[in-house]
Amino acid sequence: MNEHAVYAAIAVIGGIAVGSLGGALTRRVLLRAKREQQLRTMAAPAAAFVFWVALAIGIAIGVALLAPDTLRPLPGRVLAYMPRILLAGVLLIIGYAAAAATNVVLSGGLARATGRTRREAALSLRIVIMTIVLLLALSQLGVDTTILTIAAAALLAGTALALALLAGLGGRDLAREIAAGRYLRRIVRPGDNIATSRVTGRITTLHPATIEIQTESAGTLHVPHTQLLSEPLRVHRNSPDRSRQPLSGQQNEATHGPEGAGDIPAGV
Repeated sequence: MNEHAVYAAIAVIGGIAVGSLGGALTRRVLLRAKREQQLRTMAAPAAAFVFWVALAIGIAIGVALLAPDTLRPLPGRVLAYMPRILLAGVLLIIGYAAAAATNVVLSGGLARATGRTRREAALSLRIVIMTIVLLLALSQLGVDTTILTIAAAALLAGTALALALLAGLGGRDLAREIAAGRYLRRIVRPGDNIATSRVTGRITTLHPATIEIQTESAGTLHVPHTQLLSEPLRVHRNSPDRSRQPLSGQQNEATHGPEGAGDIPAGV
């Protein structure tokens, strides 16, 4: 066997060994308990980067031993290509910082608006930003990103369409209950006693999609708003407003539905 081939094989194997040791050491350093969470999340990518760099160096040394003339123009090409590499690296750093900041801002805003942390939405936006930045970095390196851009656009369009269908079709019943609840709030309020053909009790809480009713036989029930509007509803106020005081000689009781005199239509 050619002596240069043996040295080339040793160089490649040495690159693999050094990369493995360096990657393991990098991962162990970044995963220390005292490190910040951002550094801990970068442990796996940093270890992979160290491994592939060491392997690339080992392969380059092996090629140089087998065919020295192949690597002679490499330094000039690297120097000519260096501005593109630096610009791509700057784009990745700026994109990572922008994605992290957007993740923090969006998570805090959703937590204040809904009272719950919405990590999925923030993570999705972060992935979208990093995908766009990665495509820009690859285009700076001279890589043809046409196919990648089409695939990313198709993926984003499919995700947006799925979310639109989920919000439009899945939230249709909920929107109907919320709209019915807005009308019911003009008729009833907590503390009123109501009676229909299926439920009788006292209203304790008005929820966005249901009314919580305390009954004598079935305990606490959550009744959808549309169910109460689909049939005659008798309301007895225990603590009426002054603006809703009945005329003298009348009881503080009203019937809403198709059977009450002067009723308000239940389907409005």
